[in-house]
Amino acid sequence: MNTVQKIILIALLPIAAQAASVKLDGDILLFVPGPDGQMERKSLWQPSISGGNFESHSREGRSDYHGAPWNLVVFLDEEGMAQVVFWIDDEDYWLDDQDERLIDERFDATSLKPKSFDLFDFEDGAKLMLNLTPALKDKPLSEVSMSNEIMGSDFLCLRQSSVVVDRAFHLGTYSGFGEYIRAGVPGIAYVTMSLQNQEGWEPIGTYKNGVIEVSLPENHLLNVYGVKYGPAGFDRGGPFTIFGSVDPSNWTPDEARKFQKQELERTFDGDRLAVLGIAVDQSPFGGVGGFTVGNSKDWSAHLERVKGGFWGDGLPECGE
Repeated sequence: MNTVQKIILIALLPIAAQAASVKLDGDILLFVPGPDGQMERKSLWQPSISGGNFESHSREGRSDYHGAPWNLVVFLDEEGMAQVVFWIDDEDYWLDDQDERLIDERFDATSLKPKSFDLFDFEDGAKLMLNLTPALKDKPLSEVSMSNEIMGSDFLCLRQSSVVVDRAFHLGTYSGFGEYIRAGVPGIAYVTMSLQNQEGWEPIGTYKNGVIEVSLPENHLLNVYGVKYGPAGFDRGGPFTIFGSVDPSNWTPDEARKFQKQELERTFDGDRLAVLGIAVDQSPFGGVGGFTVGNSKDWSAHLERVKGGFWGDGLPECGE
């Protein structure tokens, strides 16, 4: 199948439903009184937390850390919930007593709202702060190819579609949904048409903007108007290749006329039936010599679930 007949969907995971896609960009700030009395800002650490926890402890011996031994831990779980715990502890590395927690706050990082915490005011006027900015993890768009076979995107959707020969003779109007359609032009050819390619078939025509066009023997032309594709009934795009076969006709015009009149009699009567009967007699082909919408294999699981939307009595047809 040529590339123009493949449907490629570009999928970006929804932000709200994917908590694991959230990260926290942090900035631990120290404000120290300067010689001129103005507060000087210093960024001690800028963590980026994608999951698990981040720890910062002044007792680690860094000269740019300030004041009494303080401890900061920021947690981010798989659900996107964050927790900030801060405490002062002269003896133990870990906090044992809940009462010693100066800050213990949880918040939902998936809201993507920045959070600021005044962690501690030191006796010399210095101030320790934490800024946290939730953000989405860097995640490139991923290309997902949805199989035509599964989605039915290359199935033909007919809703009152018209079969016309030589752009002059209307042979009938038909509806259905399937991998292929077959239409007989009495005395000329029996044509199989599909957007899919199968063994023994070959390119025989084109599809463009809702119209199938196939060249027939003896310089005749077959068109099927109002053809859509896929369960949703798309009718724009192309030209796409029509695969299939053009075989000898299995009906004569007289056989087609007899069949068409029998079909008309089931639906119409009176003057309308008489006029339509004359139209059938004047057509050199009489009507379609057999029309089929079919499949060569079972429906995919996906189409089994959705086909109720366009099959069955009283239900919408494909593309509706």
